[in-house]
Amino acid sequence: MRNPASLAHLPRLWFLSLLFALLLGLSGPLTAALANAPVVLGDETLFPIQARVGSFEPSFRAQVISDRLRTFARDLSIPLEAIEVADNAAAGSTDIRAGGTTLVTVVDGDAAAAGMARDQLAARYAQRIREASQAYRRAYGWRSILIGVGVSFILASLVSKPVGRLIEDITMVSRGKLDHKTVPTSKDEIGAVSYTHLRAHETADVISYAVFCLKRGGGG
Repeated sequence: MRNPASLAHLPRLWFLSLLFALLLGLSGPLTAALANAPVVLGDETLFPIQARVGSFEPSFRAQVISDRLRTFARDLSIPLEAIEVADNAAAGSTDIRAGGTTLVTVVDGDAAAAGMARDQLAARYAQRIREASQAYRRAYGWRSILIGVGVSFILASLVSKPVGRLIEDITMVSRGKLDHKTVPTSKDEIGAVSYTHLRAHETADVISYAVFCLKRGGGG
């Protein structure tokens, strides 16, 4: 007959065994997810980085490559035709370059993970970079144009309204409506001109009043 004290440990042992089995089951997908770090440009995923280079994890490599590709795609002075694949025998890698900058370094670990030769994998990556960069530049260019048009419209509105109001005030005074006054609405150059016009109008009022008083023979 078993000791009741030893039976009391069975639920705990069962729970630990279950937890251990669960962790073993999750370790495979979790490791695979960590080993597949995506390289992205804009909203598009180009290819995964699955191998380490020295102490650098795939996630770090993917982030660096993504940053380089974004910088390249935004630099319109470098044509897409400048993207080239070059073998780096000294480092034992194949580099994808553009404009004197290395965008991606493909190592043997990348080729082994993809199941193809290193130069073939680099050529595939280079083609994906060309296609994604072309799409990114097209979208980025339209976005820049739309932002530029919006900013220009806002600036034009901010400038044209005060100028139009000032021209209207001057036109009304020139037509003989001397009691019309300009009301400055800002402190910039246009506001300063409006204020000067207002002071000139006030000076004209003072002169007119002085002439009126002199005609009456009084001093006002």
